[in-house]
Amino acid sequence: MDGARRLTRAGAVASARIGGDLHPHGAIVTRSGSRGSIRGHAEREAAALNILPRSRRVEMSSDVPPAAVLDRLRRLAANWRGSTLAGPALQAGIHGWSIDERGEGFVVRPRSSLSGAPVAIFEGSVQPSSSGSSICGHIRLHPFTRLFLIVVIVVAAAVPIGALFESVPREDWHQHVARAGKILAISALIAAAGLVMVSGGMRMVGRHIVALLTAAAQPAGEPGPGTGPA
Repeated sequence: MDGARRLTRAGAVASARIGGDLHPHGAIVTRSGSRGSIRGHAEREAAALNILPRSRRVEMSSDVPPAAVLDRLRRLAANWRGSTLAGPALQAGIHGWSIDERGEGFVVRPRSSLSGAPVAIFEGSVQPSSSGSSICGHIRLHPFTRLFLIVVIVVAAAVPIGALFESVPREDWHQHVARAGKILAISALIAAAGLVMVSGGMRMVGRHIVALLTAAAQPAGEPGPGTGPA
C-alpha cells in the first residue's frame, strides 16, 4: 500500500513538472494553456497594430516663451476663419480647431462639418528652451479611428476563417477552400482600402496641424508662411 502511494505521488510530481506547477497542498496547477491563449491574443493584437498608420513626431522651436505660444494658438483657433489657413483647410474638410489643454500638455483636434471623430489629432506640449520655447509631440490617429481600423482588420481576418469552417451542403473541400479564398481576397481589399484612405487622411490633416502649430510658434506680427494676421 505504501509503495502504491509513493508511486502515485511520484506520478503526480512528474505530471506537474510536464504540464504545470505542484501546489504546496498537492494540487496540480496548469498554466501553459492560459499563457498560450494570452500570448496568442497579444500576438494577434500586435499584428493588427503594426499595420496601422504610425504616429508622426513633430518638433519646432519658437523665439517666444511657452505662454505666448499657447496664447497665440488659442487665438488662432478662435479666429481661425480670419487667417489664410482657413482656405486650404476648408477645402480639406476642416471647419475649425479645438484646443484641449491638459496640465502641461495640449491636444489639437480638427473640427469637421460631418459628425464623428477626426482622422488624426496632435498630442504634445510647449516646453521652455534656451531660444524661447519648443513645441514637441505626435500626430497620431484619433482613438476612435484607431479602434475602427482594428475592428475592420479583425473582421476582415475572421470572416474568411469562419467561412472555411462553415458547413455548406453539397460542397466538397476544394470548393469550400475556394469560396473561403474568394472571401479572403474581398476582405483583404476592403481592409487595404480602409488603411489607404485613413493613411491619406492622416497625412492631409497632419499638414494642416503643422501649419497651425507653425503659425502659433511665430512671434506676434510675423504671420509666417501660410498664415494670416494674428
